[in-house]
Amino acid sequence: MRKQYYQSHKDRTEVLSYREIAIEATAKLAVHVVLCAVAISCLVRLLPHHQSMQDKLGELQTQVKRKEQRVQRLQQEFNSNFSLDRSISVMEEQSHRIEKKRRPIVLRNPIAIEDIEPSVSP
Repeated sequence: MRKQYYQSHKDRTEVLSYREIAIEATAKLAVHVVLCAVAISCLVRLLPHHQSMQDKLGELQTQVKRKEQRVQRLQQEFNSNFSLDRSISVMEEQSHRIEKKRRPIVLRNPIAIEDIEPSVSP
């Protein structure tokens, strides 16, 4: 038996045998199998590369977190060092200068702690 096979051109009709259709289907199937094999082999080659990139990404994300924490700490230090409210206390912490209104107290004869505490009588 013969089956009619219509091509994209409507004006031309060809009659193909079952054998020709089977050969065409086999050829298409073979091409698809080869394409699948190539795709699978490419994926197998890409998997180790993908895994190494994921490892590098994890390392970079860890470094970014550390750097963000450092930046946040440095921003807090910067804000505290340059705030108007804390400028006097920072100046005192970082140098030996003090305000003009303040005077240092120097003890010439330090008193022992035992002398200051009152004695407890029974």
